[in-house]
Amino acid sequence: MALVACESDAQGTMNALTPNLPTNEGVFGPYVVGYFNGGVGWTFTPTADLLVTGVSSFSAPQVSIWLGTNQVLASYPVANADGSFETISPLVLLAGQDYAISTQNTNFSSVIFFQVGSTTGTVFPLVSVSSYLTGFGDFNLTTNEQWTPFDSTENTDIISLGPNFQFQVVPEPGVVALSILGLLLLKNMSRTQKMKNQSWTPGKGVVKTDVAFGLDGRCGNNYF
Repeated sequence: MALVACESDAQGTMNALTPNLPTNEGVFGPYVVGYFNGGVGWTFTPTADLLVTGVSSFSAPQVSIWLGTNQVLASYPVANADGSFETISPLVLLAGQDYAISTQNTNFSSVIFFQVGSTTGTVFPLVSVSSYLTGFGDFNLTTNEQWTPFDSTENTDIISLGPNFQFQVVPEPGVVALSILGLLLLKNMSRTQKMKNQSWTPGKGVVKTDVAFGLDGRCGNNYF
């Protein structure tokens, strides 16, 4: 199963999941449909390099990001299990690499409750998955931290509203290079324009002189 988020909160920052849940029903509302002794989470594969900047949970006080489903990259405490995002030290996720995200109690053994959404919205409230994520799958975690997929129908359509993350897309090297080149060109144009606008007038503190160079490169008779 999976978690929750909003597609875009600020310029350049996006959410992995965007839930469309009733806002007047509280955190659980009428959609508390299950509980699990362990944790819940989902798998995904980024389509671009991502910089994770925040995490959230609807279910438990800890969120973990995994490499595949057998190695924890980082775990983060969550002060409020209400779906609100909390800032973390940035974590880079690479395009084409398989990852997973989970939420659980720190001991992995306590019961957690979760809401349920749907990627299609046919049965449960719609939860949209970011276009920067593919390979989505909904899972639960056993008390010994083993990932167990739900059946085929639930695994592709149902989302356990547990963990979520915010991210920014890392620019490709070519884009960065072009941006730097553009800034240098603008700086050079600004400098050139400034030089054109300068007026040199002989006066106090300015010495006007002509310096002539011969064919052999040596200075002529006029010197500073």
